[in-house]
Amino acid sequence: MPVLITSGTSIDYDVQGKGPPLLLISGLGFGRWGWFKQIPTLSRHFRTITFDLRSVDNLSSGVGDLTAKVVALLDHLDIKKTHVLGTSLGGFVAQKLALERPDLVDRLVLVCTSYGGRGPQPISPQVLGRMFGLGSLSPESAVRRGLETAASAAYRSGYSKEFEQIVRWRLADSPSLPYFYQQQWLAPALTHPVR
Repeated sequence: MPVLITSGTSIDYDVQGKGPPLLLISGLGFGRWGWFKQIPTLSRHFRTITFDLRSVDNLSSGVGDLTAKVVALLDHLDIKKTHVLGTSLGGFVAQKLALERPDLVDRLVLVCTSYGGRGPQPISPQVLGRMFGLGSLSPESAVRRGLETAASAAYRSGYSKEFEQIVRWRLADSPSLPYFYQQQWLAPALTHPVR
């Protein structure tokens, strides 16, 4: 796995497949492993780029800080233009990238995200609490509680082995706790316009 280190940030990344570049930007708390079901198909048509950010910086500029790190990765890979797919928090990063650096974005795909502004409803405190495993007594129970919030009961029972693998990946490859909580505080801001 290649690693790019820039201004206090380590970006672990994978590039798979051939064709036009496709940058996949994950949601809050998910690493590049989160694309395990999509990569086999997408990499037959695209040069897929997945990454994890490991930061010692704070995220004082929120989504802008994450976007700057994406630009650093694209520069490192010498990619002048790419398709971009962003999910959840990754969708906000993708939108900010398209607004600030339209020269880098060929096509933009947004999944399970919002454009901000007055339309979307903020995430309720109860759902945020479940997402972050508040009240859990161990990292595993916190991760499990958060993933149970994101995955339906039908998925968890029908694909129990796959769900357990996701729990293991999340435990093994989650960002550091301080960085995860920095990202968490971006979540309420996700209902505000991307500038």
